[in-house]
Amino acid sequence: SRTEMPGKRLTIILVYIGIIGLGVPVWWKTTEIYRSPLPDSDVIAWSNSQRWSLFDQLFDRQPANQNQRAVKASPSYRISITVANEDPNVYMPQLDFHSLNAVYLRPFLDNISAVAEFSVDSQVFHYTSLLKEPTFDKKSELYYIPASDISQYIHPNEWKIDFSSTNMPILNFIIFVPSQKYPLHLRHSNGSYSSTNSILIPQWGGIAIYNNKESPVGAKFELGPADLHQIFPVFLSQMHQLLGGDHSPVVVGEDYEYLVQYRLSQNLYTAANTLLSLTRLIHSLPNMILMDNITTLYQESVNNLNEAHDRMEEGDYVAALSASRHALRTAELAFFDPSILAMLYFP
Repeated sequence: SRTEMPGKRLTIILVYIGIIGLGVPVWWKTTEIYRSPLPDSDVIAWSNSQRWSLFDQLFDRQPANQNQRAVKASPSYRISITVANEDPNVYMPQLDFHSLNAVYLRPFLDNISAVAEFSVDSQVFHYTSLLKEPTFDKKSELYYIPASDISQYIHPNEWKIDFSSTNMPILNFIIFVPSQKYPLHLRHSNGSYSSTNSILIPQWGGIAIYNNKESPVGAKFELGPADLHQIFPVFLSQMHQLLGGDHSPVVVGEDYEYLVQYRLSQNLYTAANTLLSLTRLIHSLPNMILMDNITTLYQESVNNLNEAHDRMEEGDYVAALSASRHALRTAELAFFDPSILAMLYFP
């Protein structure tokens, strides 16, 4: 009836209002992009030179990326020792890694344990032939490789040597054992021969040539501390340089202080700039989901940067270095989280 129509209309209107009143908030909540609050005030203040003033003073003394030999900043490194044997039909070398580690590597690494965490592995590869024949020097009657062109003769990638896949930077050290047909030497561009028969490859590692003068053809022999007493101190010297220090195989006194401050500078610079890059990325993508685990890692990194600055104020650079390692690790974990990487490629 006509008298019932207004009531029905009112009911319908109220239902619609109820649906809209309840549905819109529910829809809004269920489609809302979750963004955990980013604790970025310290990082933004640093970018405006209003925070962590001692960091910038350290960067002035230890400029980032000035040392072209050193590997990138990292809280941990893997050291890989490889024996590359050219012809197993001539020689069958084995590596006495346990003794070499005890005599050379472990004392060196224990001494610089504040710098980073180190893991070490070793391997022996056969059939690692030279990529081209060495040159014969008629005057000295020696076969040689020009040190400046060593990659044309010795190139680990061409040998398909298995360097374990890892997220850690790897310091590679190769002992090349040539066949019996020639003792092999490295010659500098000025015509002189390398006294250590080795070469440093910047940001990568080192290569040394071991000429076996005693073992008969086909013999198995073990390379231990007595055999490699000339090579391993050179590797330690190269390791020191790759980490940003001097060429000394022993890191003490001023060399140790310099290395600590260099690694501290690199860690702080990398961690702070990683956080700053992450901050800019997040602010540039307002529709980006930001989970709690990212902001937790971010806050941990900031806390460790604050800790490093406090320790620097006290003059305790070793403690500051420890805090900087944690700051770098958590900053990189936050930046390289799968959810962040997904937004980099599919924003």
